[in-house]
Formats: sequence, structure tokens, C-alpha cells
Amino acid sequence: MKKSAILLLMVIICFQGYSQDAATGDVMNNYTITSYFGDTRGDHFHTGIDLAAVGEFIYSLMDSEIIFHNSKKNRAINYGLGNFVVLQSQDNNYRISYSHLSDDYLDYNKKIYRKFEKLALVGNTGHSTGSHLHLEIEDLTNKRILNPLPFLKTSDKLSPVISDAFFKTGDGEIVSFFKSSRLKRGGKLYIRAFDRLSGRSSVMTPYLFKVIIGGKEASAIKFDYLRKSDNNLFLSDTDFKFEDIYSSGVENEYFLMDFNSLPGLVGFHIITEDFYGNKAEIRKAFRILPPDI
Repeated sequence: MKKSAILLLMVIICFQGYSQDAATGDVMNNYTITSYFGDTRGDHFHTGIDLAAVGEFIYSLMDSEIIFHNSKKNRAINYGLGNFVVLQSQDNNYRISYSHLSDDYLDYNKKIYRKFEKLALVGNTGHSTGSHLHLEIEDLTNKRILNPLPFLKTSDKLSPVISDAFFKTGDGEIVSFFKSSRLKRGGKLYIRAFDRLSGRSSVMTPYLFKVIIGGKEASAIKFDYLRKSDNNLFLSDTDFKFEDIYSSGVENEYFLMDFNSLPGLVGFHIITEDFYGNKAEIRKAFRILPPDI
């Protein structure tokens, strides 16, 4: 047999052996997203993404090494994350946490994992209401907790839904975009909106909010990452903490910006967008009144 044919045969055999131990280019072969990055957890941001699955193997997202793991079989630490494992990429740029793992599969003696190599089995351990993977990715270089969506193979065609946008004035008045067109001076601008996925009834945080006033961008909030600073987490490149974004205390309501203006006619254009580019938007002109009217 010619050397080239032998070499080709060896490549095919190696590829087949690897593919038996690898995902189809994703963290699991079959899953459903049930909670997005940045969703509220009552008093803090959801710092990862939840992927519901039953009996699915979890695969390493990149060439990495185990730096910590917790399980009932090992240290029995009572974490809400249940059985979990933390891997650090071999280039030391990322730290990836895989949580709520099953008791039935994880090689605690193995340290190095290739990209898309079988790592663990999805489970329901810790504070969990169903079998799922909580995936969390930290950018060590920039000290950020990243939205994991760019690392996954997902798609969706449903647009987010805007159910209202409104101002909350200094005297507590609620001025809805859908019910009024007159506003005294200004107030805090909120949006009531949610994202949804095909085939799912659950609602989640949209990926992007943008406010355009008088044709100019006045505010942009994107759930790309959480920035660590002064023992706090700030949303992307904004100065907004959890207490700011979710200050209304009402589900699916998000603070967008403070607005104040001199009297006159002002046009607003509010856009919300999901990670896949599907949009919902509203346009409204408000007559801004002086405070004594």
C-alpha cells in the first residue's frame, strides 16, 4: 500500500476515534435554553446560562485543565451549584464552570480535556428544579463574566416582545408610552419587555435595549458581560449595577435611563433585540411640559 494511502487511513481512524468522544461543536448535543445571562435572581444577576437536558453528556468548550471540582463523592461541600467542575483554558484566558452535574460521570483523576471532549453528565444536583447545566464563563484577562451564548451553537427566529415603556416621574406618576403623549420635564425611563424562544413558554431577558431620542442614541444596554469593579458587578460598559437595572422590582421591567428636557416636542425610538438580531421597537413623540402645567 502506498504511503499516502496509509497516512489517509490513519487520519480517518484517528478522526473516527475522536468523534466518538466529541460533541457536534457545542457543550451538549441536545438541550433547551431555560434561563439567559443577566436574568434576575432576586438580588443578583444570573451570571451564566441554564441549559435543560436529560441524559446528555457535557463536553469541554475548549482545551482546558481542571482546577477545581466539587462532588458528593469528593469533598461534600454544600454548594447550591451541586456537583460542579471548574476548568481553565490552556491559554489562561478563560475559566469555565459546569454545574449541577450528575453523580454518575466525571473522571476525577483526569486533568486535561481537549475541545469538545466528553467531560461530565448533565444532572440535577444542588439547588436545582430540573436536570440542567448551569454554564458560566469568566474572561480572566479583562475580569469579566461573559454571556456564554457566543460560545454555543444556537438559533432563534422569534422577536422579543415589548408590553410597555413608561416614565416614572419624581412625584411617582407613571406615564405610559401607550396611554399618554404628555410629560412634565421628565423622569426615569423603563421598559417592560421579554424575550422568548421557539417552542418554549418561559420568558427571559432580552439581549439589547437601545433608546434613540431626537435621532441620536441616548442609551444602549447590552447583556454581553458583567464587569468586576470595586466588589461590584456592572453590566457591560455601563455604570448600572443589578439594583439599577432591576430597580422597579417588577418582573420583566428594566431601567433604561434618566430623562429630563426643556419644554417641546421630543421623539423617542426604543429598540429591544435578542442575540440573534430579532427586534421589537416602538416610536413615540412626547410633548414635554413645563413643571407648572
